[in-house]
Order: sequence, then structure tokens, then C-alpha cells
Amino acid sequence: MNGRFETFGRCVERQVQKEWRERSSRDCARVDGEDGDLLYFLDGPPNTSGKTHLGTVWNKVLKDAIVRTARLSGIRVVDRPGYDTHLFTTEQRLTDEEGLESGADVRDYGVEALEEACESREERFRDELESDFRDFGVWLDWERSYRTDSSSYADAAWQAFRRLYELGDAVEGEQVNYVCPECDLTLRKRAEVESEHLPLSDPPEDSTSPIYLAYPAADEQGAFVVRADEPWKVLCNSFLTVDPDAEYAKLSTEEFGDLYLATDTEEAGVPWDALDRASVRERVAGEQLVGTAYVHPLVDSAGVGSESDRRIFEVVASDRLDRPTGFGHGVPACDEASRQVAVDRCVAVPDPIADDGTIDWSVGDLGGESIFDVDERIRDLLRRRDALLRLGEQKERTKCCWLCGRAVVPQITQQWYISLGDRTEELFDAVSAVDWIPDEVEETMRSPESWHPDWSRDTRFDGDVAANQDWMIEQDAFWGLPIPVWESVDDPDDKIVLGSRAAIAERADQPLAPEDVVPRRSQLDDVTITEDGKRYRRSEAVFADRYSAALASVAVAGLEPGESMPDDPWPVDLIVEAKDQPGLWFFMQLATGVPLFGEMPFNRAFEHGFLTDENGAKMSKSVGNVVTPDEALERYAADPVRLYLLANTRPGSDISLDWDRIERIEAKLNTVVEASHDWGRTETAEATVEAPPSEAVVNDWLRARLADTAEATADAISALDFATAVEEVLTFAHDTLATAYVPILRGLEDERGALSPATIECGARVFRETAKLLSPFGPHVAECLYLNADGTEPTVHACSWPGGREPAASWTTHE
Repeated sequence: MNGRFETFGRCVERQVQKEWRERSSRDCARVDGEDGDLLYFLDGPPNTSGKTHLGTVWNKVLKDAIVRTARLSGIRVVDRPGYDTHLFTTEQRLTDEEGLESGADVRDYGVEALEEACESREERFRDELESDFRDFGVWLDWERSYRTDSSSYADAAWQAFRRLYELGDAVEGEQVNYVCPECDLTLRKRAEVESEHLPLSDPPEDSTSPIYLAYPAADEQGAFVVRADEPWKVLCNSFLTVDPDAEYAKLSTEEFGDLYLATDTEEAGVPWDALDRASVRERVAGEQLVGTAYVHPLVDSAGVGSESDRRIFEVVASDRLDRPTGFGHGVPACDEASRQVAVDRCVAVPDPIADDGTIDWSVGDLGGESIFDVDERIRDLLRRRDALLRLGEQKERTKCCWLCGRAVVPQITQQWYISLGDRTEELFDAVSAVDWIPDEVEETMRSPESWHPDWSRDTRFDGDVAANQDWMIEQDAFWGLPIPVWESVDDPDDKIVLGSRAAIAERADQPLAPEDVVPRRSQLDDVTITEDGKRYRRSEAVFADRYSAALASVAVAGLEPGESMPDDPWPVDLIVEAKDQPGLWFFMQLATGVPLFGEMPFNRAFEHGFLTDENGAKMSKSVGNVVTPDEALERYAADPVRLYLLANTRPGSDISLDWDRIERIEAKLNTVVEASHDWGRTETAEATVEAPPSEAVVNDWLRARLADTAEATADAISALDFATAVEEVLTFAHDTLATAYVPILRGLEDERGALSPATIECGARVFRETAKLLSPFGPHVAECLYLNADGTEPTVHACSWPGGREPAASWTTHE
């Protein structure tokens, strides 16, 4: 037996990868046929907005380990990697570089030219991502990877949207949204609000203090204590809410007169010394306050209002708004939950804030001012009216655009969204049916406060249950999947919604074949439909890229026009993503899966943590604190990095890079490979076939340790306990096999340096079995061990798990 790899390192990995390509090793590892279990494993698509970092590689390495283990278990695997394309960030960066500041500028530049430039940029990043993943030995089905901008993907997304529309779940209507006036003065972009990518300070630089107000009752019998998040939002107030079942107290204070406050509130809003001296005049039920009229606190103040323009509103009953003092602050132009209450109660919706964040000129001497520059002036106005009780003590971060970091402006806009208002119990049931790892994820998923936190295009998802009714699926952009809606030129409410390229080709006025229908605005905006004497044009709307990503499981499984469910396999058996995904991809699949199919599109979800920098901060491309795959591979081989990441993978836990530990792992792998090479050169004793007793006892010990390791590793990986699995295998390979067993046997060699054939074969077999155990985690070094030990299969990855175990059997629900 002649060992082929004397040592281990990055150059050896390149040689192994070359042999994989020449031998078509990945194809050899596949489990074919129609019988037996099948694992539907779906890759959550990374976005193609830039170069990757090592945290994304960690995610892919985890997925690769799972797919390799499934194949070692004899399971057929549908493993579909994918890429999130049609990204608004791509368009935004390109238009910034080209100086395109409006939709008119884009049209002058050329919509098709913009689309081609966006596609080219995303294609380049996609190729770089895939190259990085391949460098780390990730064997997903790259040849069949999905892209959210492909024509086949568009068919699935359009079919799903048509079904949602027919079911009444896809709705076009008014919504409160946040707009970034700095990124684009037109409404081409609805800003994502994400604090994660912004430098944080304590308190945040872009922050504001809430204020506590006394809204006077119209009958002058007292005032209602209200908390406003930001002073300028007082301009948008048009109602207050109370809890009809709660008890309220009317307090008599020397400084502020009579104040109404919920008796069980934890945030009184009144200065504590004044509260201590207050006396209770009476107690009333909340329902007695419903319908009470109050005067807007800025009426008669410095030209904001006048006596002839008295704005008198009412207290209404609702549990939709946060009520820290017992009274909810209704600002329907700033908050979706408030807007819904206003619509339900037929309350006025004052909207004095323009698209660019300035105050309407009709609002007295504040007209034309930015809402971000008038907080102190509004506080002064409120003080003069004796309406300001106190300032909040805790500063709160102003919502900011994740691209430019500037503050964003709330606006009421007409948008397509998925309405979830009547499906709360269905959503919770779908969440409960999933096996979440760790268990805490279920609690997060059942807490609507976590749905779309901070980053969201529709920031109303940071409110309570009642506020989390809808999910916006439209973005005002050029580069994106067009929404397949054609509107009558005479009546915008008269719509035709189509669900496939074939349907568009069939009904278009222009001669089109299905394969000619390209899912881009430049190709579809000019397509018209004429039916019953009416002419229809496509609306200019495009889907938010988040909507397309949400349908990955549908698109991969194959939802064809006319089908009510995708082809098998369905649903996804297992997904593996980072701990920010409950508010992202997990929720997106929930928001589409429940209306479409009555269930979550996946059965089990494993949540890992973040890869952090030396300061414990999450690595982020936009922050610039990342370690790139190339940087890691300049230091060490891929497998030591893989093993380090997997050995520290615990559900929901972050990992901080430790280069010294990676170096120690690489040294251990090198020791194991050297031992396997030296073992392959051992001379065979000619005297006997059987091992002498001195050798046999050591062989028996080794085989027993191997059996225990295989069993423990199988149990750990079956439970997705990667840390324990890697520790078991690495400890056995290095401590038991390479640094204990081999040296012991060397001490028992005869005068010619020979061992019995039985002992040589025992060692070789254990090296081969060790290679199999190591193959999901360190695929390159496993191949070295297997080839050094004269494995009979073309690749170690075509073998079965040692001991007849099937550690991945519990992952699949498909037969």
C-alpha cells in the first residue's frame, strides 16, 4: 500500500478538488433511484449585492455537512442552493454611481440598460460567491441553483401571487410606510429601516426623547395623559384610544390640574413629586371615557392653529395601540396601527408631513421646516399651553435608512400587500408545527414584535399583535420582478391578474410566445391587453425582492399554473439559517405559506448565531468588519476553518474567530494525514497472517473506540449537534488513532519494522472508517485519509456511514 498524501495543507486541498472534478466525485456521491427516503433541503438564498464574508461561508459549510451526512446515510437529497437577485440595493448603488436621481433620469438612461447593468453586477457577485463556496468544498447542486430573477422562478412567483389575489390575501391599498428622502426624492424607494448596519452610540446620535402630554378634554373637566414617541408626531394626532375594560383615575394636581390616567399604568408620565402630592378625585371605567371630546394641544399656539380652526377629536375604544399611560396616541399618518383604527372608526387622518420630511405650509410658522429640526420648538409650544408634563428619560433611536443612515419619513402610500389580519391563529398554528432548534425560536416566531424588526420596509411590524396585519410585497423600482397586474386605462380598479408567462403570451395584444416573455419592466411595461373593448396596461409596480425570496420553496418544488400545491417533495424537510431570520426569511415563508397552503413551507429549522469580529460585533459587509474567505485561505487550508466553525456551532450561539485554534486544528489534521501516509508504508511480516497477542489487544481496543466514536457522532449529528460530532471525530482521529494507536504499534514492530497483515489491515480499515466519519466536516482531509488507506470507492463521499447507522434518517419526512 503506497500512501499518496504525505502531508496536508491548502495545496493538497487544491489537488483533491482537481481529482474531484476529474472523477466527477460529486456525482458518485449522489444517491439515485426512486426508492427509500428523500431529504428536501433548501438553501436560503444569499443576496448578490456584494462580496461574501466568512459568516456566509459558515452557513454554507453547515448546509454542506448536512447534505453530505444525508448521502452517507443512504438518503436521496434534493439540495438546491439559490441566490437572491432582483435586489433594490443593486439598483440603488448603480443609480447613485450614475447620478440618476429620479425615475425620469432612469428613463433617460434607459430602463433596459439599467436592467442589464444590474444583472451584470449581480452575475459577477454570484460567480464570486459560488467560487468562495466551492473553495471551501461545499458540494451543493450548483448546476441547478435557483435565481429569483429567472423566468422559471417568475412563473412560480406569479402563480402564487394570482392565487393570493383570488383568495383575497393579496390586496392593493393604502399603507403607512417609511420613505428615505435622501436616497431618492421620488418614491422609487421605500426605505428599509435597519439599525444593524449603522454605527451605534450610547445614547444614539440620531435619537429622540418621548414626551408626556396633557391633552385637554373639550369640557375642560380634565386632561388625558398621553405619551408621544417624538414631538413632531403631535402634529399628526387625530384621536386617542382607551381600554374600555380598564380602570382610570382622575387625579387632582396643583401644577397641571386634573389628569386622567390608567390606575395600573407603570408609566405615569407625570413628574413623580407632583404625582406624590396628587389626590384621586374619582375613578371611572374606560368605557365611560369613550366618545369624550378633546382639543388638540397645539390649537391656538403660535399660529399652528387658531380659534376658528379648533381641532376637536374624540377618545375611541381600541386595543391596537400601545398605551403606556392608559391612552394610545393616534397618529394615523405615522403609524399603520393608528391608520387602521382611524379607518375603522371613520376618524380624520391629518397628514401634514411632505415626502421630503418638511411640514405642510398650512401648519403655521412651522410650515416648510423639517420634522427633524422642530422638536424643541414644538416642546416650547406645548410648554406654553401647559400641555407638556415631562420629557421621557430614555432616548430612542430615530428610524434610519439602512443605505445612507439618514432619518426616514412616514408616508401613506398605495401598495400591494399580503393581508394577514384574519390569520393570526393560523400563523401561530403553523409556527407550532415546526421543529425549531433551539426551542426559543418558536417563542420568537410566535411573538409578532419580532416580525420584521427595525430593518423592515413596513415598520409597523414592531408593534403589538393587532398591528401586525399585513406584509408589503411591492417596491417602487425598475430592477425587480414585475407584478403581473394589468389595469384598465379608464378604470384603475378594473384589473387583470395573470399567473404565468404562458397566460401573458396568450392574452397580450402583441404576438408573444411564452418563452419570449421576459420578467423585466423593459419587456412587459409596453405589453397591452384588449378585452371586451377595454384596453389594459401593466401597472408599473414590481415585487419587493423579499417577496421573491419568500417563495423559494415553492419555486424549487415546482408550483405550476393551475396547481394548488407544488409537486413533491413538499414541504422542505430542513432549513439552516442565522438567528436574524425569524424576522426575515422565516417570517416571509410564514406570510406566504399559510395563505397559500395552510402551513409553513418547512418542517424543521436550525438557527445558528453570527460570526463576530474581535469586539463581538456581527460581521457585516456594510460596516466593513468582515473577514473574507480569501483572507482565511491565505492563512490556513479550508478544512481547519470548516472544522473550527462546526466545532463551535451551537444553536443560536455566536462564534468569534480564533486564528490560534484554527492553527492547532490544522496541525492536528496534518498529524493524522502523516500517520495515514506512514501507515501505508509499513512492511508486512511474512511469518503469520494473524496478529500476535500483543498487537491483537491494541487492535481490539482501537476497534472498540472506533465503534463508540461512530455511535456518539451519529447520535450528535442526528440531533444537529455539530460541536459534539466534530469533537468526537477529531479527538478519535488525532488523539486515539494518530498519536496513540500508531505509535503503540510502531513499538511492537519486529526487527524488520514489520507488523502482521491483520494489524496492517486493521489500521487501514480504521483510517478508512475515520475518513468516512470526518467527511461531512473536513471533506478534503477525509479524501486524503481514504486514498492513503486504499479505499475501494472512487471517493470517500460515495461511502456509507460506519456501523450501518443512518444519522440523517430522522431529518426526512419524505419516502
